[in-house]
Parts: sequence; structure tokens; C-alpha cells
Amino acid sequence: MYIPPAAALNKALIMDNGRDVVTMPKKLFSMLLRAAFAAVFDTRWYRAAYPDVAAAVDKGEVASELDHFIEGGYWEGRMPCSFAVNEEWYKRHYSDVREAIETGEIVSAHLHYNKTGYFEGRVPDAAAALVIAKWNHALAEAAQLEGETA
Repeated sequence: MYIPPAAALNKALIMDNGRDVVTMPKKLFSMLLRAAFAAVFDTRWYRAAYPDVAAAVDKGEVASELDHFIEGGYWEGRMPCSFAVNEEWYKRHYSDVREAIETGEIVSAHLHYNKTGYFEGRVPDAAAALVIAKWNHALAEAAQLEGETA
């Protein structure tokens, strides 16, 4: 994995320090996303989860599964992998999920998180809680900033 030094990136970024905003070309943003997702992207899982992508890659319509994910799949709401979930922790923190598992409505915390919990902003385990909280805070700040400029 390679990410260019800050001095090189700074030449391609537009910094508005007064608003704490950085603007960059879409291609550069895609390359940064590729670098960030490289650590978690699971090609085999992605092919199995999204047979349409596997077929497109096999036909040569898409260069690779990761290319599909970065250029379209991420924006369509597809996931890069199946995320690990601490079953007991998740059930303790989400009583609705625990109750649905007990009644048989949901098979497991793992399946719930990977089908809907991730998209609802739920947390898969204690270790992820702090990271997700930081992301949620940054996203809320960005939304507030965007509201101020609208």
C-alpha cells in the first residue's frame, strides 16, 4: 500500500482552513479510498455476496472486485467484507436484537450487524465503539458545517 507524502498531496488539494474543508479531485479521493479499504476488503467474500460483480469481473467488464467496490459498490451501499461481531456484547447492547434472536426472527448478531446493523450505525464490539464514535462525531460536524453553507 502506498499513500503519497503530505507535500505531494497538498499540491492537489484545495484547503479552506477557515471552514476546515478540503476539496480534492474525485480520482484522488478514489485512490485514497482504495488505500483505506485495502486492509479490510475481502475479494472472495465480495464475489460470493455479489454474484453480479463476480460475473462482470469474469467477463472482463470490470477490472477487479476492489475496482468495482471503490468506483461504484461503496456508493451503492455494498460492503467490503463480512465484519466480525462479538455476539454476546452485541446482544447485551442491543436488546431488540437479543429479543429477535430469542424469538427466532433473527439468526445471529453477526448476521444482523452485517445485514442492517452496520448501516444503522450500530457497533459490532467494544473495541470498535471508540472508533465509530469518532466517525459519528466527525460526520455530525461535517453535516453541521454543510448546513451552515447551504
